[in-house]
Amino acid sequence: MMTLPSPANVHMSAVIKAARGLRDELSEDADLVQAMHVAVIASLLSDLVTKTKQITESVDILARLARFKNPENTQKDVGINVVS
Repeated sequence: MMTLPSPANVHMSAVIKAARGLRDELSEDADLVQAMHVAVIASLLSDLVTKTKQITESVDILARLARFKNPENTQKDVGINVVS
């Protein structure tokens, strides 16, 4: 008994075919490939900075809610006792 492919399978096949076509076209233009690599790296770095900022803000909020001491109000000198 034969069944029709689901729409997802049809779309997935189209995506794979398009990706192969793009890869083949890009392999012919080294400058475009280089530009795309730079653009991808710039995008990833931008996302990394954004996520790092969000993490920092979240840590600050959690520290405030946990009532951590402010580093400016703590003792800055550290004494080390060395016993020989």
